[in-house]
Amino acid sequence: MSSSIFNLLFNNNECNKYNLIKQSIEKNKNRKKNKKQNVFPPIEINESIDNYIILVELPGIPIDQIKISMKNYIITLQVNKTIGNNHLNEKYKNLFCDREFGVFIRSINFQQVKDKISKNSITSNFSNGLLTLKLNKKIFPPLEK
Repeated sequence: MSSSIFNLLFNNNECNKYNLIKQSIEKNKNRKKNKKQNVFPPIEINESIDNYIILVELPGIPIDQIKISMKNYIITLQVNKTIGNNHLNEKYKNLFCDREFGVFIRSINFQQVKDKISKNSITSNFSNGLLTLKLNKKIFPPLEK
């Protein structure tokens, strides 16, 4: 086989593009096997003098797919993340998908600080894929000397 035919068959750009995609998929599969699964939804908890603030990243999740409950000072977030391939039609074949779908549940335990939380003043806001939960702290009168 001449080198020009070899180059045409194995070094053409379309073949290289496919091999790069295939190599990328294999690397990601190996990373997933060796790496702890991502936790969804990712959260951040902050404390100030007046409140606790929980930030929850929920990009692409409609508000009607988010349920928030609190029982015994445990806040539970339940998110239903559905498959979003509506923008694709039948002519596309999925080569690789790193996205996860289904019902995801996260619980945050505030029982250790329950005496500090004003249970009736919890507020929430959902904007641009970011859910903000605000738990106001109880206001204690200053101790008299």
